[in-house]
Amino acid sequence: TLAQDFACGATEEVKPDCILIRRNDTTKILPLIADREEFDRVLRRELAALPSASLLGYVPGFRNDGSMCDFDLCDSNREFVYHRASAAEMVGPSLSKFRQEVRRLIRDGAPIEPIGPAHLDRVLACNDRWYEGKHRRGRKTYYLRRTLWTFENLTALEPLQPRRLAVVLDNDVIGYAVSSHIGRSWAVFIYRRCDREPPGVSPYLLSEMCKLYPEREWINDGPAVRKP
Repeated sequence: TLAQDFACGATEEVKPDCILIRRNDTTKILPLIADREEFDRVLRRELAALPSASLLGYVPGFRNDGSMCDFDLCDSNREFVYHRASAAEMVGPSLSKFRQEVRRLIRDGAPIEPIGPAHLDRVLACNDRWYEGKHRRGRKTYYLRRTLWTFENLTALEPLQPRRLAVVLDNDVIGYAVSSHIGRSWAVFIYRRCDREPPGVSPYLLSEMCKLYPEREWINDGPAVRKP
């Protein structure tokens, strides 16, 4: 979403406690602080500085204690969040199956490689297979055009410092992931797509992408569309 904003001429202003993204008559605020009371103060400050015709987006909905602030709020989306260090090493007995699947992939000769121009056609083919599989099972799909835009405009995204990995087996890309840092303690997985077979590609990508951000504490893996 941010990449699309910038492609449409958005400007950004980075402050110690937030980032302001301005596009046309809309201002989005990305908080760089975790304390809710402190964010309330930042939000009031930025609201007071906006022209009356401007809109403010990306506003969380509720305090942890359930109370609400005295300004208009939009609902927050539920998202998958991982503790980076735990996900990188796949710690714990509940992940033993994934660890076994990843070890099997490595034994079968499926390395992780940075995505470059030589991978692009195979990455897009993997992406097509993922969407086709969703459609065959009657599942709703998201972000197809946005995913294609991301790979067609990689050079335009370099200011966001995206990191891109692919799992390669028998000279074919069977999974890929794109991520970027965001804020001081977060990284975000923008896309992660993979074939259903062989098993283990998704946790393999998750683990390896987490290892690229040793300075971050949390990984955001996007909307939890069907799960609470």
